Amino acid sequence: MPLKQLLGGDSSRSATIYLAIGGLSLLKAIAVRNDRERFRRELIDAGFYLGIGLVLRQYSRLKAEKQAELQSQLPDWIAGEPAQEPSGKLRSIVN
Repeated sequence: MPLKQLLGGDSSRSATIYLAIGGLSLLKAIAVRNDRERFRRELIDAGFYLGIGLVLRQYSRLKAEKQAELQSQLPDWIAGEPAQEPSGKLRSIVN
């Protein structure tokens, strides 16, 4: 899977999927622990998937933090939030 496609989608969902696959691969490695070669292969696969899942989880968290930071710096009218109602004298003039 290309890196751009991997990071372009919902990275938190992808992280969960990779962590689940890694967990299943780890369980499979435990199940075949008597066969040395398969055990080693399954451990490598589990490490690979768990590693990618953890990296994607960190990326998702960082992406959400940066997005929240950027949205907090935007003026209300750009962010699409409704304008606050005028108060006091200004309210009576407007109405």
